[in-house]
Amino acid sequence: MTSDDRTRDGKPRSTRMLGWVTALTGLVATVAVVALTLMGHSEAAIALAAVGTTATAAGGLQITVNIRH
Repeated sequence: MTSDDRTRDGKPRSTRMLGWVTALTGLVATVAVVALTLMGHSEAAIALAAVGTTATAAGGLQITVNIRH
């Protein structure tokens, strides 16, 4: 991502990938919770939901909005 003066953002690739890994973890956890719930494993679904929520909260996806006048 570039700034307004067209210089490159100095963030390393690993930092940028953290957002994608966090989002993917949340998506996989959501799909697994739904599948476990439909199969009747509610205890496992609750445990997995807690793990997915914690992983998503720990990663924290940051969104920046630049408004130009």
